[in-house]
Amino acid sequence: MEPIYPPGFTQELQFILQGGAQLEDNARAQRSSSLGYLLRQRKVYGLALGWGAYNYTFLLLTWLLIRFLFVFWKTTQRVLEIHNRLHKVL
Repeated sequence: MEPIYPPGFTQELQFILQGGAQLEDNARAQRSSSLGYLLRQRKVYGLALGWGAYNYTFLLLTWLLIRFLFVFWKTTQRVLEIHNRLHKVL
C-alpha cells in the first residue's frame, strides 16, 4: 500500500534535502552557551518584541484603565467632599 502524503510534502522534503533545514549541531552547541546561541537568532528578538507588545497592550487596556478610573473616582469624591463642606460653611 502506497503511503498518502499531505499536500506540499514533496516541496518540503526537497527543501530539507537541499540543506534548507536547520541541523542540530551538537559539537557547536557544546562549545558555546545556549544563551549565546539564542541571542544570535533573529526569531528570538521577534518573539521578545511580540510578547512585549502583547503584554504592554494587555497592561494598557486593563490595569492602567482601572487605575485611571480609580484615581478619577477618588479625585471626584474628594472634590465633592470639599464642595459640600464649603456649602455648609456658607
